[in-house]
Amino acid sequence: MVHNGYNPHTKQGLGEINIGRYKCSNCGRTHEEDYSFWGDLKALLFDSFNDFFKLLRYHKVSYDGISDIMEFIYPRSRSTILRAFYKEMEQETVPFSENIHMVHYDEQHPKEGRCQKYRLTLLDAKTQTTIADDLFDDKSPETIKEFLRKNLDASEPVFIVTDFDKRYPDILK
Repeated sequence: MVHNGYNPHTKQGLGEINIGRYKCSNCGRTHEEDYSFWGDLKALLFDSFNDFFKLLRYHKVSYDGISDIMEFIYPRSRSTILRAFYKEMEQETVPFSENIHMVHYDEQHPKEGRCQKYRLTLLDAKTQTTIADDLFDDKSPETIKEFLRKNLDASEPVFIVTDFDKRYPDILK
């Protein structure tokens, strides 16, 4: 084998590597060094970005805010971040069983007159119908627990879909 130059492999804004090219002096065919490590390094970096996006979304940072932060690290547009986040969420596996009752929990903050109220809502995931929808003066953990106890059957397993509020893991134990 005789060295016959190189082929550059680049990722804009990330880096460039030169992969050696060789020519066989017997048969005249050209061969290139293995560059799969470059793809693995890029995949590792972008996967860590996706974990970073999930963490920022968990802390309620907007997609525009994440995009502004990424300008300092590796520029990503709002739509690229949104697509990456949704792709990650689609890959999450949710254990599905016919015996599990799946519900959606949501909180809203309507104003009634001059008073701030809190609307707690439960929706059935299969039928998309409202199970419960009540107004409360506060949304303390005790209020949420009592609302769930009153409206969900504790004898059957329940899977509750929520947003990323940090309080929910402690409340929904």
